[in-house]
Amino acid sequence: MKPNKKFELDVRDIEIIEQALRAKAGRRGMAIASGETSKKLKEEMQTLEDLNALNEDKLKADSESFILKYAGTAQAAKITKLANNS
Repeated sequence: MKPNKKFELDVRDIEIIEQALRAKAGRRGMAIASGETSKKLKEEMQTLEDLNALNEDKLKADSESFILKYAGTAQAAKITKLANNS
């Protein structure tokens, strides 16, 4: 069975994913702050930071593309408002 590589995510789905990544990164950060310094923990933290940066780049590109495609529509205005509030 092949993995599903095509997803249609809405803004809420992305927010849930971001919250989960931030929560996990927070837990890993607390562990590091409390003195835990295993190689695996540091690697996980780096992976989470890389995912977050990649996600932010992707969202920015998607938002710009969406706004260009739907310029002047209510959908573009809503996305722009959400982006400016984050």
